[in-house]
Amino acid sequence: MNRDLLEPRVFLVAYLGFFILASRVLSLQSALVVLAGAFAFIAGRYLSGFFELKKPGLRVGFPVLEVLFLISVLGILLDLMHIGGTPLFDSSLHSKHLTLYLLLGFPIVPLSALLVSRYLKNKRNGPASIIILVTLLLTCLLGYRTDIAASILSFGGVYFLFRRISGKQLILLVLLCISLVITIGFMKSSAIGSTAGPLEVFSGRVEGTASLFDHIVLHSSPFGSLKGQLHNSALSSLTYQ
Repeated sequence: MNRDLLEPRVFLVAYLGFFILASRVLSLQSALVVLAGAFAFIAGRYLSGFFELKKPGLRVGFPVLEVLFLISVLGILLDLMHIGGTPLFDSSLHSKHLTLYLLLGFPIVPLSALLVSRYLKNKRNGPASIIILVTLLLTCLLGYRTDIAASILSFGGVYFLFRRISGKQLILLVLLCISLVITIGFMKSSAIGSTAGPLEVFSGRVEGTASLFDHIVLHSSPFGSLKGQLHNSALSSLTYQ
């Protein structure tokens, strides 16, 4: 199994596959946005071949990634303290999040993936393991299934690229993440009295996410009904206490 598992085309197929599964809840305007995103992805993929970075990265005098990671950790901890519980066990707490804390905390997944890749490159397995454990613990406590799955897949992709796991193990990890999303969703729906089966819960999760995307496109896009007011209210909420 070679590195082709993480080819950009694989991500494009996954992106389109998600919206195909939820196509019945999408409006024409949202479908056009999805297709525009796919074409932009393809264009960016081919145009990238015409550009070459002279330097591999920006070097500064202090550990930027570590500082940003700690800020994200602090944001999540402050948010958990603010809502007074763990949304993993009580989904009603999601309505109590503070936007500022979530904005600080959500970058933890890409930041941790970048840190782990750097530590593995430098053969620092101990710090890499700590970063993984902290990220998985905090994302689990937040209770957002997408973030949990994204964390696991990000770390799996990094370990795959550094040849620490095989392609078959990466595929099993993907299947594990899908099973995890289904299981958590089924447990949450059962806790509130739903009689839907695991696959129905998964389908509902996909369509629910797509419906929210459709709602945002219809109301907050440049041609939507709110003309940007939704984005403005989200930004202004940063000052709320």
